[in-house]
Amino acid sequence: MKLLLLFAVTLRLFLLMGTEARARLYNDTTPDMSKQRYVVSIQEIINDNMDSKHLCGGAIIDKFYVLTAAHCVIGFQANELLVRTGQVDELDDPVFHTVAKYMYLETYYNSSYRSHEKDIAILKVDSGFHMTYDVIYQKVHLPNYDIDYDDRPVVFSGFGAEKYEITINKTSNETTSSFLFPKQLKYFESKILPIEECKVKMPITVNNDHICTNPEASNGISCVGDGGGPLVYTGNNGDIVIGIRIQHRECSEELPEVFTRVSSYMWFIDRVLHHIPSLDIATVY
Repeated sequence: MKLLLLFAVTLRLFLLMGTEARARLYNDTTPDMSKQRYVVSIQEIINDNMDSKHLCGGAIIDKFYVLTAAHCVIGFQANELLVRTGQVDELDDPVFHTVAKYMYLETYYNSSYRSHEKDIAILKVDSGFHMTYDVIYQKVHLPNYDIDYDDRPVVFSGFGAEKYEITINKTSNETTSSFLFPKQLKYFESKILPIEECKVKMPITVNNDHICTNPEASNGISCVGDGGGPLVYTGNNGDIVIGIRIQHRECSEELPEVFTRVSSYMWFIDRVLHHIPSLDIATVY
């Protein structure tokens, strides 16, 4: 162990964190961050001690339910996942919740060409979030109908990677790499880009079931580990989740960021929340 420590050198490469580049996600500097207690971390259990690591973001939408992206959970059994709440600010302690099951659309296809389509899922936790009396938990509101959000201000929050670490072992010359995730929730602000403009600018197929942010109006970007996180518009009725971050192909300052449009899938969300059976919905325990 001592030899490894002596001969190993660690190089830290900051993803788009140079002095001339925008931050991946800004640290919060406003008192309103306490309102974002609906943001959670979806985690993978990595050993029998229930230690876990961050996979994706998500948002509490009901006492037992978390909204996220399908690409975050496909391939896992429910008992291989945890939902971590807390750590919205530096005073928060994390709380971990086991997952009873998760649901996604039967027609979702997890491939390099189509994983951004219908990329939405819902997790049910075993023990509910006691939002009536516990300030740790808050839920975000769901959209009632599909309205035009073009040019409206939005906020994206998450626990995605802020650093990339490469370790070189001078003895073996082998390299290992890993993403480093923040201990505290981060966010950036942006505005909605009209969908027709997003379709032209994006190298992937974007359709009307997506919603995009305008890179020219953003003060930060999302990156690896931010998939599944909520894009939120604050209206007269509070915070409304209007988008769920699709799977990342690159962390770009130049391209729009693409999200699953939540209002397009309210039928799916309603059926899950109201326990309505459907052949269109797959369930994994």
